[in-house]
Amino acid sequence: MSSKLVEFFNKQPRLGGLSTASKSGKPNIAYFLSPHMVDEKTVVMALGNNRTFANLLENPYAAFMIFESGMALSDWKGLRIYLKMKEYQTSGEKLE
Repeated sequence: MSSKLVEFFNKQPRLGGLSTASKSGKPNIAYFLSPHMVDEKTVVMALGNNRTFANLLENPYAAFMIFESGMALSDWKGLRIYLKMKEYQTSGEKLE
């Protein structure tokens, strides 16, 4: 199952939304193309200095939902992954 999860997560094109919440519980959702699943336990994504990043600094829990379109709405596929930010970088080799 894990290899299929990584394959589906990284497949392009896809539409993905990252849901976060501030420390006080105010929700936010934003669309991202950058998330990449390295393995079944690691997701890497690029974020700017925005509300999503500010929320993750206050509350490290998030959910990422991916949709893959189909010919008809009933043919669409999707998945939801629950995440916890463990580290972030604001400079360095990975960002370059």
